[in-house]
Amino acid sequence: MRKVGVIGLGLIGGSFAISMREQYEGVELIGLDVSESHRNQALDLGWIDAAYDVKELNMLKTCDMVFLAVPVTVICELIGKVLDIVDDHTLVVDAGSTKQEICRVVKDHPKRAQFLACHPIAGTEFSGPKAAIKELFAQKIQILCEFDKTRADLAHNALAVFEGMQMEIRYMDPVMHDKHLAYVSHLSHISSFMLGKTVMQLEPDEKNRLTQIANKLYDENKIGVIVRTSAQGISKEPISRDFYQLKKIWGNLCQKIKSSRPSSLIYSELDLTKKIVRDFFDSGVSSIIVDNYSTYQELRSYLSENMSEAFKCLKLYNDRLPLLTLGSHLTDYP
Repeated sequence: MRKVGVIGLGLIGGSFAISMREQYEGVELIGLDVSESHRNQALDLGWIDAAYDVKELNMLKTCDMVFLAVPVTVICELIGKVLDIVDDHTLVVDAGSTKQEICRVVKDHPKRAQFLACHPIAGTEFSGPKAAIKELFAQKIQILCEFDKTRADLAHNALAVFEGMQMEIRYMDPVMHDKHLAYVSHLSHISSFMLGKTVMQLEPDEKNRLTQIANKLYDENKIGVIVRTSAQGISKEPISRDFYQLKKIWGNLCQKIKSSRPSSLIYSELDLTKKIVRDFFDSGVSSIIVDNYSTYQELRSYLSENMSEAFKCLKLYNDRLPLLTLGSHLTDYP
């Protein structure tokens, strides 16, 4: 590889550029992004040699490889234009999290054989050029779709690049990919709704419903969402509530990591009391009554950081009668 173009200079595109710099000595790296700030940061960080606005696609003409690391909707808008511009020796690769629509868009393009649909299962909780790291793709899965439709010499070049990054190659049909992996949108460490079944066991209509909820959360937050089948039949409100609760917990953990000195306990599994409140609290709960002071203090600390609405409902029970003897009169407790 002598010249490589990267469209989208965030975490994925930046990490790809860094990896190419490491892998191919003397490679010329061109970066395109709609954000002037991202272009300047990428140049300052030194992992591209030249930066242009996305409108200047003609700068990609003589590249050996072009890597699209932008949202799927943008990939669908750009992929035909990129293929129109590049020379016959150029391999065009995308990193979109869904594949069916992208493959449909390029299906009848005269240069379809120069395109390879990919989905690197990699990411972190950070974004932007400064988040890029050279080892992001190491030991991660790279899914390739419609591999047989890519020209043999270019497909070989792609494998050499990904294997050089120490990625594990998997092959999937784009329809099956989207059916089973759209639920894992831009994998991150943040949000998961856990249960024993796999998402593939859901009925198609339920899959579509959950996918729409997950995609909406991603569009609003640019944070990955993993929806598991414990969300089956659950409405958007509690799923969204759990997402934002987990997002807040993750933010608190990141702050603790930055401020803690080794060796420090950053996080531990929740005890039973906290799990019960986490799993069962909703807008229909008006009071959380605890009759043990130590448990109350621990729960109070947890809720104040992570569940502000539940925190407002927390009460310490300190009457003389045992809590469980109150029975139905418990609802009258102030």
